[in-house]
Amino acid sequence: ELQLEKSNILLLGPSGVGKTLMAKTLARILSVPFSISDCTPFTQAGYIGEDAEVCVHRLLAAANYDVEQAERGIIVLDEVDKIAAAKVSHGKDVSGEGVQQALLKLIEGTTVQVQAKQERSAPRVGNSPNTFPSNNPLGNSPFNPNGGNMPQKGEVYNVRTDNILFIFSGAFVGLHKVIM
Repeated sequence: ELQLEKSNILLLGPSGVGKTLMAKTLARILSVPFSISDCTPFTQAGYIGEDAEVCVHRLLAAANYDVEQAERGIIVLDEVDKIAAAKVSHGKDVSGEGVQQALLKLIEGTTVQVQAKQERSAPRVGNSPNTFPSNNPLGNSPFNPNGGNMPQKGEVYNVRTDNILFIFSGAFVGLHKVIM
């Protein structure tokens, strides 16, 4: 029996070439939950901004809080080239190496505890206070059409990241010069 280990993907290319579209299409073809997170607001845990683990929460919300489905989903981390791109001349670098370490922990495989709550940046969908928005390309409820898996506020979910496909995407401006 052939057994394949999950590998992650790095997509390089300028804006507008279809990196995100390719990832969304892959998720739709595979019928798996999908989330995309911009890496630029990520900061070390405890600082103003978003923790790197928010991308797992978004994936779980896209899977309608079905942990088993989320653990086989796809997370796109966009603008990964912007992490630690700017050198900090004073103060602590809270968006650089600490974020890289947090992302490395996620992609190597760990268990993330996700507490059910609405994402700050996402508006509520519908009139129900327990309805969460989805950025899943298959629609709002591909895994639970009855919507019966809505979380209770404060409920904690343990999500393993071992089998989540992480797709890192960025323009990496100037990389060709470094390679040359």
